[in-house]
This record gives sequence, structure tokens and C-alpha cells, in this order.
Amino acid sequence: MNEFTCYVGNQIKSYRKAARLTLQQLGDAIHKSRATVCKYESGEISPDLETLREKAYSLEKKLRAEAKH
Repeated sequence: MNEFTCYVGNQIKSYRKAARLTLQQLGDAIHKSRATVCKYESGEISPDLETLREKAYSLEKKLRAEAKH
């Protein structure tokens, strides 16, 4: 587990919580298991660039929907 992987994991967790998504909901949105998302957030594994893009899109979409309410 390196510093960058931990940083990315913390950012994923922060944005997921801001979007009020559970691990399962984010996992479903990016076609990964809840356990995999948990490992990303804890820094155990590092997501590939395509997965990061999918996460960013899913979180942005959710945050925009929240902002409308």
C-alpha cells in the first residue's frame, strides 16, 4: 500500500460519502463488488484508470442530483 493508493482511496471515500452512497450503491454503479470498493477506499488495492473514470462519473451524477434538491 503506497501513499498514492491511500490518497486515492481517501478521496473515493470522501466523495462517496458526500454523494450519500453506500459501498454497495457505488459498487453497483461501477460494476464492482462492495468488497472491491471497500478495498479501494482502504488502500488495499488500486483502481485502474477506467474504474476511476466510472467512479468519477457516478459520483458527479449523484452529487448533481443532490444539489438540485
